[in-house]
Amino acid sequence: MSGFITRAYSQSCCSGGVPISNNLGLPASEEKTLQFAMSYDLNLLNTLKDGSNKLDDNSRKRLTHSILLQGGYVFNKKWSTEVLASWIQQERIIRQFGNTNQTTTRGLGDAVILVKYKLLSNNIKGIRWFIGAGPKFPTGSSNEKDKNNISLNADLQPGSGALDAIAWTQFSKNSKRRPSLTYSGTATFSLKGKNNNYLGSQVYQFGNEWIIIAGIADQFVTSG
Repeated sequence: MSGFITRAYSQSCCSGGVPISNNLGLPASEEKTLQFAMSYDLNLLNTLKDGSNKLDDNSRKRLTHSILLQGGYVFNKKWSTEVLASWIQQERIIRQFGNTNQTTTRGLGDAVILVKYKLLSNNIKGIRWFIGAGPKFPTGSSNEKDKNNISLNADLQPGSGALDAIAWTQFSKNSKRRPSLTYSGTATFSLKGKNNNYLGSQVYQFGNEWIIIAGIADQFVTSG
């Protein structure tokens, strides 16, 4: 059994951006290993743009707080799976004419089940390549209302209200000169489904999403 806690800060696009897809991918582990992870993600947006032009408007701020829980199991040398569940708090703050208006929603977010396959593994060269796919289920609420009982926009909802399809791949390589140094790259594609009950009677669909992440990790041993 293995477990770890990480903290990540990320920036999404124009909406509140619940960070589900970009947190997929538990570390590679040995066979018959049960894995757990918990992470916190803060998404802060306070810049408004019209196309590529930055607007001179600092009256609005959007925050998304996310607690992400992951669990995984490695069946054998090739196959593994992981589940990601989320708890989301969305905030919108508008300051105008000396007044402050804040809207907050919170609750269970969407969840993902990812099945992973080790496509390539070469211990001599320190290479690992995984691919995976799975659904994102609309487990989070997508019909929250404000204090005036008015339905909120999609980017303020804890959930998307839509079933998505996710494709994922991860490649890593250890350095020859320093085996503890690892270079990695992860790519995730989300094919967005439709929320057929948006605002009670409308159909809404987020745009498809590509996320590419590159990283470097190392281990340092200190003597006691």
